[in-house]
Amino acid sequence: MLVDLAVPKRRESVMKVHVGTPDEFIGDVLADFRTRRAHVQTMEPGANNTITVVAQVPLVELAGYPKELDAMTHGRAIFEMTFSHYQDRGTDDGESVGVPSPIKPVPPTLSAGAAAEPPFDTELPLDDVG
Repeated sequence: MLVDLAVPKRRESVMKVHVGTPDEFIGDVLADFRTRRAHVQTMEPGANNTITVVAQVPLVELAGYPKELDAMTHGRAIFEMTFSHYQDRGTDDGESVGVPSPIKPVPPTLSAGAAAEPPFDTELPLDDVG
């Protein structure tokens, strides 16, 4: 059956990012992209010694990026992002996503006349009782 062959996969949003920066900061911008799993597509020279970098970056990696870009370029870069596509992402533990773990056996129930111990402390402090 086809349902038995289906394996759920974790997917993540990938954004198309345009960064326009003065050429003196291009090394910092590219180094930062490497730490964010970015795939640089193009680098285009612009007017007034600027470079526009176009890259695809997972959305989860862009948390805090505008502030960090502002700090590394002293407020001289511009940033724009748009949705590009979804891509598969493996799990950290190597297991399939959405596949339940094996069912654990349920402990046997007590017979009708036996008293059960509560699984946790059920007594509450009486200080706040009004």
